[in-house]
Amino acid sequence: MKTIDEYMKFNYRMTVVPKKDFDASEYFVAYFEELEGLEGVGDTFLDAIEDLNVAKEIWFEKMIDNGFEISLPRNYEEQKPVKITYRIPVSLNREIEDYMKREGVSKNQAINLLVSQSLQKQKH
Repeated sequence: MKTIDEYMKFNYRMTVVPKKDFDASEYFVAYFEELEGLEGVGDTFLDAIEDLNVAKEIWFEKMIDNGFEISLPRNYEEQKPVKITYRIPVSLNREIEDYMKREGVSKNQAINLLVSQSLQKQKH
C-alpha cells in the first residue's frame, strides 16, 4: 500500500460543477473522478477546488487507516498539459483579464477554469 505522500503526488482528474441550492443560489462542487466520496464545496469555482485539496490529504489518511483501496489516476500520460497557441479578440482578452483580477488567478488558470466551466455546462 502507498503512503499518503505518494497518493498526494498523483495527478487525479478534477471536475468542478456548478450547482443550485434550494434557494436558487449557486455554489460549486469539485471532485476527483477516480476518488469516489471525496468532494470539495465552495461559493466560487476556486473555493471548491481549495476545499477539495484541503480534504484530499485527510481523506487519504482515513482510507489508509481503514484499509480501503484507493484508486490510482486512470492514465497519467493523458493528463499531461498540452501547450496550444490560440489568437483571441482583444475584447475577449479584456474579459479574461477582468476575470483574472476578480478571482486572483493567472491567465492560464483563468482560461482553464473558464473552459472547464463551459464544458461542464455543455454536459448538462
